[in-house]
Amino acid sequence: MSRLGQDDPSPSRINHNERLEFLGDAVVEFLTSVHLYYLFPSLEEGGLATYRTAIVQNQHLAILAKKLELDRFMLYAHGPDLCRESDLRHAMANCFEALIGAVYLEGGLEEARQLFGRLLFNTVDLREVWLHYPPHPLQVQEPQTDRQLIETSPVLQKLTSFEDSIGVLFTHVRLLARAFTLRTLVSSQKHVDLNTADRFDGGSSAMAAHEEQRRNGGQADLDGEGEAEVKQSKSWRPKEEIESDKVTRNGKK
Repeated sequence: MSRLGQDDPSPSRINHNERLEFLGDAVVEFLTSVHLYYLFPSLEEGGLATYRTAIVQNQHLAILAKKLELDRFMLYAHGPDLCRESDLRHAMANCFEALIGAVYLEGGLEEARQLFGRLLFNTVDLREVWLHYPPHPLQVQEPQTDRQLIETSPVLQKLTSFEDSIGVLFTHVRLLARAFTLRTLVSSQKHVDLNTADRFDGGSSAMAAHEEQRRNGGQADLDGEGEAEVKQSKSWRPKEEIESDKVTRNGKK
């Protein structure tokens, strides 16, 4: 920026806020991700990403900045009346991120979380829901610890050596197991339910259900999505039967 009141522009001794903006951007996205993850335990990654984008986009951050009237405190190279409205909103969003970065440096993540949560919602009820999110479902099932399950699970037993290698001992070891549990795609385009602790069958259950449907001629519809397969199974005929019909037709001719 340039100092005002000078015939010739000279560099200002006031540093710009882009480094704080860089930090605050990461803090805002992290806080948003954590809260959405806890508040919507059944929502898939794509849905979580959509909600996060809506919260952290510049247009929304500019609204939060307006609540704090940050435009009254921003330093300009020229008056704000010379800015286009879109440029001013963009600058306010950047300033808000820089503010969150400064709050994080001063008071830590909790202070930044409290400020961000207070600004997000106007009603106390929604604000309380956002700021006091529930624990993870696996933590609800076993509030103290689930390490007693290691004795009965070969999968969890293997993870104890991994804990040693990274130097982190999980109170809820199934959270660590979840980190290594990948989505399994099956031919019916249904993904295997991974929400229970002991489902590490690699999709065999879903595949078995699909195979049973095929053997039954497509009678067992999977959640109403097997209609195409049912039609296909009804029209399917063995190769030998088709060849026999061809011979019969040729003989008649």
